[in-house]
Amino acid sequence: MRSSFDVGIMLAYLSSSHPDINYTELDWSASLEPERLPTMTSLVNEKINPDIILGADVVYDPSLVPALVGTLKVLLEPKGVPDRRSALFAIAVRNESTLARFLALARESFLVEVVEAGFEETSFNETVKGREACEKVILFRITWPQHHT
Repeated sequence: MRSSFDVGIMLAYLSSSHPDINYTELDWSASLEPERLPTMTSLVNEKINPDIILGADVVYDPSLVPALVGTLKVLLEPKGVPDRRSALFAIAVRNESTLARFLALARESFLVEVVEAGFEETSFNETVKGREACEKVILFRITWPQHHT
């Protein structure tokens, strides 16, 4: 029997070896720094060119929310017609005010929709030792509004 950690490693390996599935780390703060923004934009548009952006548990620190929204602007900005890039974020609600801050800033630039995921709570016991409680998780679809182009 494989542990959930082993399965996660295996899935990461399989997805990273598929020619149409790629991942990369982005320093969100680059989206707010004029001298670093062109490099980030070039990386996104020329090397990554994503169709969909997946994020899990990315809204956790209120001080990082502006940089996360700035990064979404770079990732989701339309590059042609039709271009309907979208982001799917699974957000564990740990702090209502942090989530509210993220949603307020995101809705200034994007269409933000709640997606029915078939669950309202999840347990991270399998991945985080010492956590006993279930957490509320909300799935959001974030897109650039069509009239914004």
